Amino acid sequence: MTTFEKFWVFLSPIKVLVKAVFFCFFAISAIVATHSVAQEGSATLLIEVHSDTSANRGKNYKITHYADENCAKRGKSDKVFEKKYAKQKHVFERLPLETGSNFVFQIAYNEKRREGTRACTVMADFAPEAGHTYKALYTVIEEVIGCELKIYDISGSGDAGLGSAESASTLIEVAYSKPEFACKKVGKKGFKNGTPVYSYKNRLD
Repeated sequence: MTTFEKFWVFLSPIKVLVKAVFFCFFAISAIVATHSVAQEGSATLLIEVHSDTSANRGKNYKITHYADENCAKRGKSDKVFEKKYAKQKHVFERLPLETGSNFVFQIAYNEKRREGTRACTVMADFAPEAGHTYKALYTVIEEVIGCELKIYDISGSGDAGLGSAESASTLIEVAYSKPEFACKKVGKKGFKNGTPVYSYKNRLD
């Protein structure tokens, strides 16, 4: 084997390593670029719910996403989150939102009591902006005499804006449209938005 051939054999592993490094560099660059584009066109929503009622037989939440305020079906699954037997406070996972169109969702709450159930649903319609992070704070009022929802822009506030309901006073509140009626199911309106509904096992009691 000539000196040139020996030198070429010596270089072969180095050439393979260099190619591998370049391949990894371009692959990582492509992933970062794709992630950046996705971030630029999306927003994030964090949903926090509160109920301080005396009910102890189950506090349940169901969060649903609709295509519009008329309860139109959005896709194969409209249910975003569901939590049964929640504690006084529950924070759901961060939810990525598409921007360019409004996000229509509702938070339905019901609790079991000895005499029956109490429920209250709030539906909201707002326009998320790309790159922003929002917090939806849902609160059951007293012993379910009503319920309310506030949406805040917590972009740049970090986890400091995700703590307690009291911290909301320092955040920027976001205006949203509140349809007159919430949705009972896909394509069908239900009870008045934010109004409590009581169901009794025996109405003669």
